[in-house]
Amino acid sequence: MYGHIDASLIVAFVERWQLDTSSFHMSFGEMSIMLHDVWQILRIPIDGAMVTADASVEELQSCVMELFSMTRAELQKGHYFNGGIRAASVLEYCQGDRIADAQAIAWTFLMLGCTLFMDKNGDLIRPSYLLEVQNSVAGAIGLSWGSAALAYLYRHIGIASRGDCGQITGCLTLLQAWIYEYFPCFRPQWEGVTLDPAMPRACMWPSIPLEKSGDRLKSYRVWIDELTADEVMWMPYGPDVITHTPRTIYAGWIRYRDVIEPYMLGICLRQLGYMKTIPRPILRPLKSIRPWSSLKYRVEVPPDMAEDLWTSFPEACMLILSWFTLARTHSDCEEQYMPWYCLHSHPQLLPDMLEPGPVIHTRSNSEVWVSHSANWGEGALDAMNLFDEDVAAEWRQSYDQILDAWNSAK
Repeated sequence: MYGHIDASLIVAFVERWQLDTSSFHMSFGEMSIMLHDVWQILRIPIDGAMVTADASVEELQSCVMELFSMTRAELQKGHYFNGGIRAASVLEYCQGDRIADAQAIAWTFLMLGCTLFMDKNGDLIRPSYLLEVQNSVAGAIGLSWGSAALAYLYRHIGIASRGDCGQITGCLTLLQAWIYEYFPCFRPQWEGVTLDPAMPRACMWPSIPLEKSGDRLKSYRVWIDELTADEVMWMPYGPDVITHTPRTIYAGWIRYRDVIEPYMLGICLRQLGYMKTIPRPILRPLKSIRPWSSLKYRVEVPPDMAEDLWTSFPEACMLILSWFTLARTHSDCEEQYMPWYCLHSHPQLLPDMLEPGPVIHTRSNSEVWVSHSANWGEGALDAMNLFDEDVAAEWRQSYDQILDAWNSAK
């Protein structure tokens, strides 16, 4: 996975991660990776039961011994080290002359350990990924791998944001593709490929080996500081994301085994097409320790509570969208939101936010002008459907304002 990750871009976003809300704090408000993003980008299930299975070290070793048909001594002789099994050993097993079921289990084991739940063990894979498929790959069916991968990524972005941490783990393909989806300015210069709608959108973006670069990181930091809400592609998958993925409006905790993280989409209303408001009180863990040292990072949430909230959806624990106002443009927010945000976010992320000057984009910033025009066109069509002359006149005036702004740009 690391071969096609832009580490500098990832770090620039990790620096803006807010641990309590599982969101990125930008100068214009909060954003986050949501369940419908996971579905669109990776095409793995977000509905289903939480991934909660656990086992002792001895039980996990027994699972690996059974899969490889080895004794404990044989396993520990060149295959099993420090609580993990070598990825090369699993790959060699997959390519050997095995029965189909055993090969399928091994491939699933390899996929989970090397893509969705990467850790810092180098070429070692934790045997816990076998728990759901130790008897058959059918054991993985009916589980919410999407919410598990998202909880795991949330946790490890948080750990990576600590002062002494020099690495990040988790599904970085998801994080980088999410950045490309919402921020056109960071996309690779060559176009992504056109896909069948059923394919994972991560396949659109080319795999480009990029070396770590301090200069590029500094450039990304400045670029993010200067971003405005109008430069964000707030709904990259279209206006009906909730219809395709109803689970995305779940409100509660998401879980992967002992990792439990808050999922609070109420702070990301603009990503659902609604006007941003001052959020309600956030979910608090039972106990949290998030010091400068990543090794001491701890978050405790009662597992039963997380699972109860997850299983109560959709009868309960869902965002009531009727409480909110549809956005006229996707970047809309209530007048009181930004003053509130300035008080509660990190001041260094909000340069000159209290006395903002007029923002005039260059004519070459095509993403901004396309976004303005697209938002205007969507609202204008709605106005035409109303057959209201006054509303239509307002939309004509707003379009004139866009043209005036473009004409004043250099």
